[in-house]
Amino acid sequence: MADWSGRPAYAQVADQLRAAIRGGQFAPGSQLPSYEALMRTYDVSITVIRIAVRGLKTEGLVHTDRKSVV
Repeated sequence: MADWSGRPAYAQVADQLRAAIRGGQFAPGSQLPSYEALMRTYDVSITVIRIAVRGLKTEGLVHTDRKSVV
């Protein structure tokens, strides 16, 4: 994700995900792609993806659900 706008990569990823969510690309209750898939899509580190998703979570656009394996 080479963008020379000066905006942090996590903000750019969050903007694109936010637009996709609001644009209906992800139906309510559906899952976002995995962190691994998002890393490949945006060509960024897992840290960038985590920060972007955390921001969307704070905004109430997504929620995370950790599943435990027994």
